[in-house]
Amino acid sequence: PRLGPALPALRAALQSVDAAALAARLQAGQPADVVLADGTEVRLEPEEVQLRLHAREGFAAASDRGRVVVLDTRIDEELRSEGMARELVSRLNQVRKSMQLPYEARIEVRYEAAGPLAEVLARHDAYVREQTLCTRLDPVEGPLPPEAETHELEVDGTRLKVWVSRAG
Repeated sequence: PRLGPALPALRAALQSVDAAALAARLQAGQPADVVLADGTEVRLEPEEVQLRLHAREGFAAASDRGRVVVLDTRIDEELRSEGMARELVSRLNQVRKSMQLPYEARIEVRYEAAGPLAEVLARHDAYVREQTLCTRLDPVEGPLPPEAETHELEVDGTRLKVWVSRAG
């Protein structure tokens, strides 16, 4: 309120100052001086200023007690692939549970998948096998074991058909 008509000029001047240095002074309880376009100097007291942290597009940020954490929230293809592999592991473990298999039981999985999901299965084969105690994880070819249970799953919006049997 004390700035009145000078407030728009202050906003404009704040666009060209070192925001990190200004914020550090104010957070430390020290006043900060800002020079307006007409050469007028305005002193800002810490209690007059509300500091807000805004992250750029694709990032998330938070600050507390003078520390700032910035996270890159963009999802690249590798991260998306890893996420799909983890989701697939979760779905297969749900199938194991629905089959009432003992915790240590090994399974064999045959599947029908296309597109990105087939690529994920090929790329993360070892991880999926390890996390589901799977001794065989292959696309469907030839006859299926007669005891194999058929399950239709959805992973990241993509349908997947699996045949699961206890490994012999």
